[in-house]
Amino acid sequence: MTLTSDKNKGGGLTDIENWMNSVEMKVNSWVLDKSFVLNCSLEEASEYFELVEQVLGLADNLASFPFNDDWKNKELLHQAHTVLHFAMVKLEEEFSHILVKNRQFLETEKGNVSVCLCRDVINEEEDDEVEESSISKEFIINLVRPNVIPVLKCIANLMFASKYEQECTLAYIRNRRVALAEVLFRLDMERMSIDELVKMDWP
Repeated sequence: MTLTSDKNKGGGLTDIENWMNSVEMKVNSWVLDKSFVLNCSLEEASEYFELVEQVLGLADNLASFPFNDDWKNKELLHQAHTVLHFAMVKLEEEFSHILVKNRQFLETEKGNVSVCLCRDVINEEEDDEVEESSISKEFIINLVRPNVIPVLKCIANLMFASKYEQECTLAYIRNRRVALAEVLFRLDMERMSIDELVKMDWP
């Protein structure tokens, strides 16, 4: 929603307040729903992403718009931040759910592992090449199914834009740590700490 300094126009505080109340109801309905709705295609999830983008945009606009310390402006800004917070909590839950439900595990075929490597959803600009290992069995691990990568990227981008990058990063690390432990278990390797893994001699 575009703000205007003329409160008598359609974009005045009354219209903004009505719109904010409507958006809050939609977000609350989504947040209170115990099911997960974003484990789907990007097109199907776009409705929820657009909703969060609208709240984020309104919060940014209200924070920068001069209303001469109008209490109503402050009230709307507080409401927008509250709605945004609950949306971020729900997005974090959805993010973790997608990572868990779409994990890909090692699959052996004729004694060898043959799966491709997906790029990190957080560092999407990195495109490092994977060098072939000299050992007889090559272990290249898919993090998640490729079809959910666009949704994960959108969630991560929204959380970073809303200054919830720490929550997003920690959710990602927690899930990757569990996935790593499961992979090591499948490989009959003893549980090792991160420091121990770093100190290992990798071929």
